[in-house]
Amino acid sequence: MRKILLILSSIYLFANEIYASFDVIADKSSKLALSAGGVVSKIYVDVASKVKKGDLLLELDSDIEEIALKQAKSEYELAKIGFEHANNTLNRYLQVKNVIDEQSLESIKAKQEEFQTRLNTAQINILRYETMIKKKKLYAPFSGVISAKLVEVAEGVGGVMQPLFVLDSYPKVKLLLSFDEKYKDLVKIGDSFSYQVNDKKMQGKISKIYPNIDVKTRKVYTEVDAQDLSIGLFGEGYIKVGE
Repeated sequence: MRKILLILSSIYLFANEIYASFDVIADKSSKLALSAGGVVSKIYVDVASKVKKGDLLLELDSDIEEIALKQAKSEYELAKIGFEHANNTLNRYLQVKNVIDEQSLESIKAKQEEFQTRLNTAQINILRYETMIKKKKLYAPFSGVISAKLVEVAEGVGGVMQPLFVLDSYPKVKLLLSFDEKYKDLVKIGDSFSYQVNDKKMQGKISKIYPNIDVKTRKVYTEVDAQDLSIGLFGEGYIKVGE
């Protein structure tokens, strides 16, 4: 009887830990592109460059848009001066409108409206060219590491269909675990996973379980969140179940 209990206890302990291998993959991975087209003028990063969210990665040539923006700003300032002058003149005339003819007053009002229209048009043009220039700059959408650079300075860019970089999230990464299909119903989200990387013992929790079984390997895949591990690393560990 004692032997049977020992055997059952051993079976339980073995079943409580499920062997799993893992690969370190990016938490997020994106092929970055621009909505605008043009010629690459500046590149600020290379493969293996670590970037933060909002960092400028690349610029397209925007000389024409920069000139147009300066012209729009100049037209805005001229229109502003003209509008202020016309507005002041109109206010003065309104104070003595009883002693001036209606035609002169209407002429001044028309001049004010003309400069107001010019002012509005210049504001729209400023916004338009600022937007065009902004669309020619590529910024990092999240913090990570550049894993591929697909363009060089002076090359043409054709828009959103042409990826320029591949950005993988970092330091936040995840472990892609795989284990035998026979344990599929035992593993739950929140179960602990103990593993070792470079002689350092680490632990995480199951954050996602893939619904399908791989038809080729007969493995089940799950994910564990991790930090500061190089993408591409692989290893093994044990999932603790039934806790």
